[in-house]
Amino acid sequence: MSFLNTIPAAIRPWDEFSTWNRFHIGDPFERAVWLNKVCQSDLPVTLGQPGGDVLTVSLWSVDQTGAQLHFSAEASEANRETVRRLATAAELWGAVYVDDQKFQFLMTGLDVVVRSGGLAISCDGPQDMYRLARRQGQRIKGWPNSVPVAQVPMDRAGGGPLTVRVADLGAEGCGLRLCADVTVFSPGQELHGVEFEFDEITYLVADLKVLHVTPEVADPTALRVGCRWLQMSPLAEKVLQRWIHRGRRPRDLLSLDL
Repeated sequence: MSFLNTIPAAIRPWDEFSTWNRFHIGDPFERAVWLNKVCQSDLPVTLGQPGGDVLTVSLWSVDQTGAQLHFSAEASEANRETVRRLATAAELWGAVYVDDQKFQFLMTGLDVVVRSGGLAISCDGPQDMYRLARRQGQRIKGWPNSVPVAQVPMDRAGGGPLTVRVADLGAEGCGLRLCADVTVFSPGQELHGVEFEFDEITYLVADLKVLHVTPEVADPTALRVGCRWLQMSPLAEKVLQRWIHRGRRPRDLLSLDL
């Protein structure tokens, strides 16, 4: 699998039921601290859209008085074309790793100036910023069930994610089990920000692509949703590998039938 670590995740800050909300940084002082660290360390920032165009930039100034961020990038023809497309995007994010923690912030008020020495890009100081490290590794949490479960963010009238049981999992993908009357998945559908809780201490988040939805032979009241991993961090990949290799799955989670 290949992992695009700093590609912006598909976060919906306007969704009050979003599973991402717990990682929102509401304190403006804390946001400023992390942004200043990115600036002082000259860490590469990915500017772009989830699953769309991206551009690597450098944050060279955090203007707290004017509530502005200032970035720079090479003025190559490819970068100019990319930034022109991004400037018209309905939603734009910045993503950056600080040590093993991933930060993502919503960019508004984008302004781009082409100079002889490069591209000068500025935006408003972010109000929506997220620290995502714990979503891509491990956490300590009470375990409510005896088998792994997945929390799938859904656009549903009832609100909130859909909780389903994990039927099986492997290095290339996983199978989800749900009632036959729940018709919310279809082949080709992409599921973003799915939370997996394997046991009381093992937790990760990944993006999935649905490959098939088929009835279970042994139980006609249930469906099996076969999925392929799309994106997760290297840390999350290690968590998955440890879970598989250490035999911490129930004995019936032995094969992956995609």
